[in-house]
Amino acid sequence: MKQRPTTAKVPKTIDQREIQQLHDLDSRQYQLIGSNLSQFTILNELGKGSYGVVYKVKSSMDGNIYVLKKINLTHLKPKHQAEALKEAQLLRKLKHPNVITYYMSFIEQDNLCIIMEYAEGGDLQKLLKDYKERRKFMQEETIWEMSRELSSALQHLHENNIIHRDIKTLNVFLTKDKHVKLGDLGVSKIFNSDTALQGTRVGTPLYLSPELVQHQPYDYKVDIWALGCVVFYMAALEPPFQGENLIALGYSIVNRAPKALPPQYSTRLSQFIWKLLEKIPALRPSISEVNTIYFQQRSQPQRISQQILLITQTT
Repeated sequence: MKQRPTTAKVPKTIDQREIQQLHDLDSRQYQLIGSNLSQFTILNELGKGSYGVVYKVKSSMDGNIYVLKKINLTHLKPKHQAEALKEAQLLRKLKHPNVITYYMSFIEQDNLCIIMEYAEGGDLQKLLKDYKERRKFMQEETIWEMSRELSSALQHLHENNIIHRDIKTLNVFLTKDKHVKLGDLGVSKIFNSDTALQGTRVGTPLYLSPELVQHQPYDYKVDIWALGCVVFYMAALEPPFQGENLIALGYSIVNRAPKALPPQYSTRLSQFIWKLLEKIPALRPSISEVNTIYFQQRSQPQRISQQILLITQTT
């Protein structure tokens, strides 16, 4: 007998048409993976965000491992309920090897449950912490390859009119052989106009661009800045801008230049990062320009797992 997702106790503020749309679009996946929480076994908690809790789960339907993002809708204001549903809709649009795969979503017991791909390699933040603890630096070729994959993922978002707005090492996930998977679109924004966005500052402070710090209008270039912060972090094993408090951090982002990269890295890598971290948004390249200038001429992607696995296995 075909099971349907539970939709009892759906908060009244949510548009019932959106709930039905979720069901209609994901009906095939319900049959393959599962349609309610009873068909998933929670293995462990992976983390907590501003809107919900993320779990590693196993499907009793196909036996595979997934990520379950569980968002309690009753604790959210109507605006934030809509944003949670928006994340599921955004994820469904994206089909790219370097973006976390969305499988389905359903509502059960006042919770929006989003089932996504599980990245076995953890996240980039943990990997960089491992390097730092061992006093090792990432090889430059590895940085270029991860940057290429991340740039490819970001171009896919921008081509779908999506600004990520929270690119950081914690949201860059890794497969078991250490290929990049960009994830967590919880604060992403659909951008359908040539006019810059205005509104509340979003994102993680260490990765905020100057225009966000100064509450100025912004566009896709905030993602380019954040990409520069991530690439700098991969090379230097620390963020490009720091401060004892938010005011000091903001001053550093707006007025100071990052320190030089460690001497083993090439001038080309430094110039790449400085271009992404241009203070004036108009001087930063678009993501398509990044890929054209820096990656289309590079050789075919090479496996980057061997060097990374060696460092993580060394005691």
